[in-house]
Amino acid sequence: MSDIILEARGIKKWFTVRSGLFSTIFKRTEPTYIRAVDGIDLKVKRGEIFCIAGESGCGKTTIARLIMRLETLTEGELWFDGDKISDMSESEFKKYRTRMQMIFQDPYGSLSNNMTVEDIIAEPLRIHNICRDECEVDERVRSALEDVGLNSPDEFVGRLPHELSGGQRQRVAVAAALVLNPDLLIADEPVSMLDVSMRGQILTLLLELRAKKNISIIIITHNLAVAKQLADRIAIAYLGKIVERGETKQIIDSPMHKYTKALVSVVPVPEIGVERNRILLTGETPNPISIPSGCRFHTRCPFVGDECSQKEPELLKMSDGREVACFKAQVSDAAN
Repeated sequence: MSDIILEARGIKKWFTVRSGLFSTIFKRTEPTYIRAVDGIDLKVKRGEIFCIAGESGCGKTTIARLIMRLETLTEGELWFDGDKISDMSESEFKKYRTRMQMIFQDPYGSLSNNMTVEDIIAEPLRIHNICRDECEVDERVRSALEDVGLNSPDEFVGRLPHELSGGQRQRVAVAAALVLNPDLLIADEPVSMLDVSMRGQILTLLLELRAKKNISIIIITHNLAVAKQLADRIAIAYLGKIVERGETKQIIDSPMHKYTKALVSVVPVPEIGVERNRILLTGETPNPISIPSGCRFHTRCPFVGDECSQKEPELLKMSDGREVACFKAQVSDAAN
C-alpha cells in the first residue's frame, strides 16, 4: 500500500468570463478565462496534516473544491488511494464520497437552519445507505457528537443550528463530515469565522481526531500561525500556482521565496519586545484574467530582477528538501 492517499497532477481550473449579448451572438471575441488554478501538483500522505496557504484569491479554496469534485477540472488528473477519480462518472465516484469529506468555511451558512442537529449529521448516512436501521443511525450520530467534544449528545440532537454557539456549530459541521469515517478530511478556513476563544479548541480537536482516527487532513488557510500549529507540510499558493512547498516548520521559520517571506513577516509575534522586520508588499494582486508574464509575483516583489519578468520559474527542489519557484532563491541555494 502506497503512503500517498491523494495526488493531484497538473490540475487546472479556468472559469469562463461571460461576454455581453452582442459578443456572444456575433462571436467577435475569443473566450476570456479566470485562471483560478493554473497547473498544480500535490501529494498528501496518509495520516498527515497538509496545509495550503496564501492570500485571498490565490486559488486555495478552488483546489479544495476540485479535489472534492465540486468543480470540474479544466485539465489535469486526480488520484485517490491509487485510483484515478478525475475521469469517473458521478455514479462511479459516489463510493469515494464516503471516504472524502469537507468542512466548509462558514458554519452559519453550511448548516441548514431547517434541520435539527441529528438530521444534519444523519443525512450522509441516509444518502449513502450506510446503516442497517434507524437505531444504528442514531448510535452513529451520537458517537460523532462525542468524537467532536459534544459529550452530552441528548442535549444537542434536537436543536436547530441557530440555537448553537459558533463553536458548537463548527463542531457539528465536523461531526457531519466525520460520521462516514472518511480517510481524507478537507477543512476550509475551519476557524476563520470563530472568535479567538473558540479557535484553539477547534484546532486542538482536529489534532486529536488525526491522532485518534489516523485520517489525512488538508487545511486551507491564510493564517500561517494556524498552519504552523497544525500542519506537517505546507504549500504556499500565489495566483493559481504553488511557489514554495515543504516541511511547515522549515518553511515558516526560514522561508526562501520572497512571497513566503512577506507573509511570515507580518505574522504577530506572541513575545513581548520581539519584532519582525516587516516586508510590506506594494500594489494589488494581479488580475487572474490577465496574469503577468514571467514570475507571477514579480509585479509586487521588492527584490525583482530582469529575468523575473521574462520567464516563469519552475518549482525546483532545494538542497534542504523543500521546493521553491524563485530564480534568486535557486541561485542562492546553488551557491551554498
